[in-house]
Amino acid sequence: MSYKNVILHSGKVPKINSAQFYKSLANNLKSRMMTSSSSNVSRNEKNRQDNEKTFKNLLDNIEKLNPKNWPLSNDGQIENIQFGDHNIRNLCQQFQIDEKSTIQSFRIYKMDLGKKEIPEDLKPLYKSIATIPVSTSECERNFSSMNEIMSPLRTSLNIKTVAALLFINYVGPPLTKFEPEKYVRSWLLNGRHSADDTASRKRNQKCDKTYESLWRLL
Repeated sequence: MSYKNVILHSGKVPKINSAQFYKSLANNLKSRMMTSSSSNVSRNEKNRQDNEKTFKNLLDNIEKLNPKNWPLSNDGQIENIQFGDHNIRNLCQQFQIDEKSTIQSFRIYKMDLGKKEIPEDLKPLYKSIATIPVSTSECERNFSSMNEIMSPLRTSLNIKTVAALLFINYVGPPLTKFEPEKYVRSWLLNGRHSADDTASRKRNQKCDKTYESLWRLL
């Protein structure tokens, strides 16, 4: 038995081939980013070529952050201090990060040959790159959560409320770690009523006594 030309073994699970695993992730990332439709197939050849070019440019830009790709002179120093600046500028524009401070930090990082800690102004770019997903599984899980939140009994929720509930559901703390006190204080400071507020108008609860005689028999 095999899956995508990989032999499946029964019994004890064999050790994962790390090179094959990361290659599979890279292929998955490539197939996702080079498409323009959810069916994983581009609508036309031009879109496919444009997406392929965008993906290749992204990889070329990211590769310039790797110290192993920096050209060095004979004395072991960076050959061109401006190497990769154009690529970093493209990444900053793509991820909407400040270009000037990022490029300056990148040059400092190159002067240290990447052996010291990443400068603070360069970290936002690294973090942005780390957010590039290799699959759509997390998005699909969020869609499932949205269907649970927007049930047939809660169809009047607005977009802002649904987005907030999705955020809490996905990255919020577990109930045992949740500390509601500051949220209760914020609620009360905004002029809202507390649960034991006696000044609030009591709700009139009407009781239909049509079946009162039947209730006595139950």
